[in-house]
This record gives sequence, structure tokens and C-alpha cells, in this order.
Amino acid sequence: MRFFILLGAPGSGKGTQAHIIEKKYNFTKISTGEILRHEIESGSDLGMKIKTIVESGDFIDDDLIVDIIKNQIMSKINSTKGFILDGFPRNINQAIELDGMLKTLSFDITKAIYLEIPDDKLVNRIIGRYVCSDCGESYNKIYKNTKIENVCDVCGCKEFIHRADDNEETIRNRLDVYAQQTAPLLPYYESSNKLVRINGDRMIDEVTISIDESIGNDTSST
Repeated sequence: MRFFILLGAPGSGKGTQAHIIEKKYNFTKISTGEILRHEIESGSDLGMKIKTIVESGDFIDDDLIVDIIKNQIMSKINSTKGFILDGFPRNINQAIELDGMLKTLSFDITKAIYLEIPDDKLVNRIIGRYVCSDCGESYNKIYKNTKIENVCDVCGCKEFIHRADDNEETIRNRLDVYAQQTAPLLPYYESSNKLVRINGDRMIDEVTISIDESIGNDTSST
């Protein structure tokens, strides 16, 4: 069983690359962002609590996130060739919890792939993001517009969503939180020779090729 982690600041393209890896290698993608957004959309008390935290640019409590991820892994571990974790772990404590859980299952992290992009470019990327309101396909005004203006490439829907928290003030706060809490994961995984650094400031296909070159040998036996 292979476990790949995608690391990178908000807007670095983790979600896009995770989706590509999931389809190409028949892995299971676990995205904390998607899980939390689903809870918010449900309108539950927990969803409203999460919405307040997310819109302020802060991260969700460790215990809650760890339990969510554990449940996701355990429910799918017998029906997949591997996992790609997008948005988890976010800090050292979560990484240690993940390592401990995998150890009990006789597994280990295969590689942590870090997408590197300068902060100013991340801000511009995030401000330009929009999503199809019907199928959820992601677009970006800089890197990936719809082929036909205001028409989703996948389903033809003409309604799009721009997330309320995709504004410069919130983004800058999220980048500050990332630098404080998540950036320390880089030396954590580097110390065990699991970290792979990828230049994420390129077109999607170019980044994908670099990721393929880095993880190809580690998926050949899945």
C-alpha cells in the first residue's frame, strides 16, 4: 500500500494534482478541504462552526481532523491501491499521529511531495479561482479558464462559485498560518528522505510530469 502526501501553501495546486494522481494510479484521494466543505454545505452545527473557522483563515482543531482522516483511511483501505492525502497533515502533531496510525497497520508514508510557489504568485492564483456550481470542476483566471467563456468544460453549466474566503486579506492570513504551522513539515519529511520538492510555478501539465517522474517507481508495484 502506498501513501503519498501533497504539501504546499494554499493555492499551490495540491487539489488539482491530487485529482490527476487519483485517476492515473487508481488511488483514493482524501482531501480535507472537500470533506470540510461537504460538512459546511450540510448546514449542520459542526458545519457552521467549521465555516466560521475557515472564513477567518484559521485551521481546524487537530483532534477533529485526525479522526476524520483515520475514518476515511480505515473505510477504504481494503478497496484501493493507495492513498493521496491532500491537505493533511497540516502540522507536526498531525504528521506524528498519521505515522503512528500507519505503523499499527504496518504501513509508512511513501513520499511527501512539496509544490513550491512564491507567496505573491499564490495570492494571485487564489484570487483567480472559481468552481462550477454543478459538477465542482475547478478553474483559474490565470492558469485554466473555461474553453468557452462562462461555460463549464465538463457539464456545460453557466453558474460558477468564487469562494468567500478567496480574498487577499484572508489569503495573507492563511499563508502566515501555513508558514507557522505547516512549513515545519518540510524538514520533518526531509529528515527521513521522503520529501520531494517540485516547482509548482508552472502550467498544470508540466507540474504533473515532474510529479510522475518523482513517484513513478513507487507506484509500479501497487
